[in-house]
Amino acid sequence: MNLPALPDRRATENPSGPAVADDDIDLTNAEFLAAVQRAAATLQRHGVSAGDVVAIMLPNTVAFVVSLFASWRLGAAVTPVNPALTAQEARYQIDDAGATLVGQSLGAGKPERAERAVWRAGAYNAVFLSVVGIGFVVFAAPLVGLFTQEAAVAAIAVQALRIISAGFLFYAYGMVLTAAFNGAGDTFTPTMLNLGVFWLFEIPLAYALARPLSLGPTGAFIAVAVAFSVLALLSGLLFRRGTWKSRKV
Repeated sequence: MNLPALPDRRATENPSGPAVADDDIDLTNAEFLAAVQRAAATLQRHGVSAGDVVAIMLPNTVAFVVSLFASWRLGAAVTPVNPALTAQEARYQIDDAGATLVGQSLGAGKPERAERAVWRAGAYNAVFLSVVGIGFVVFAAPLVGLFTQEAAVAAIAVQALRIISAGFLFYAYGMVLTAAFNGAGDTFTPTMLNLGVFWLFEIPLAYALARPLSLGPTGAFIAVAVAFSVLALLSGLLFRRGTWKSRKV
């Protein structure tokens, strides 16, 4: 059975027959096909094409089913993201989806498709984490207040949350890119990146900012943000070199 073509076939055979429904919407086969076509056109305008991965973060509603068939219609793969997941859990799922597609694309001899998928997954992750980061920056105080009422502790925690969250846009790309190397079968590059950035760079930087430069905890928080941003930059540069494309998967 050709699932992407199922809405077309059902709409032709029985246009007024029931297709899908939830508590708020009830669509016939013809209405469902029209909704899928509109959603597919919207995805296409945003650059989604065959071989891409579309993350759908919706509850089990008509909108989810429409998005699913719209993605398949364009030849894209779908990774459903449970709305109940935390931001970190959702981020890891998006990262892993990009890594998986890299392996599949290289195995199929299509490195260009793999590269497009990684940059697109990075963009999706950047949008997602940027929204989360903005929320953490704006609502840092009430969020910290859920865990502690001690003024001194809360002040440091709020500062940490705001400084580290300000770099979420860069973290998003770094995480997707390092996962992509793993998907290509290159475990050496991300290992060296993590060793160099987090152990040889971040720890000395945190010490220098916190002690000799007398920034205290603020220096440590800045070091975290800088280190993740550097990881994203270096990962992007190495990924653009394209040596991972020669890997046999």
